[in-house]
Amino acid sequence: MNELEQKVLTVFSKVFNISVENLSLTFTKDDIDSWDSLGQLQLIMSFESEFDIKFKTQEINQITSIQKSIDYIKHLTDVSSNNVN
Repeated sequence: MNELEQKVLTVFSKVFNISVENLSLTFTKDDIDSWDSLGQLQLIMSFESEFDIKFKTQEINQITSIQKSIDYIKHLTDVSSNNVN
């Protein structure tokens, strides 16, 4: 598991009060009972804080699994680092 995946799992663990060991990269909203609309907002705010990124409104609803979270964060951090140069 790479550093990004570990950080994302840690955020999920904190937001949804589930130990990292009980999470899987394949988990979706259907696998986490507390992942409702409020949980989604808490998750997005935690990602934005942890990774110093900003999600666009239309991207927020696209975060429907742990893997999609990783993919979006990777994309946003790549775009952000490219804009610095």
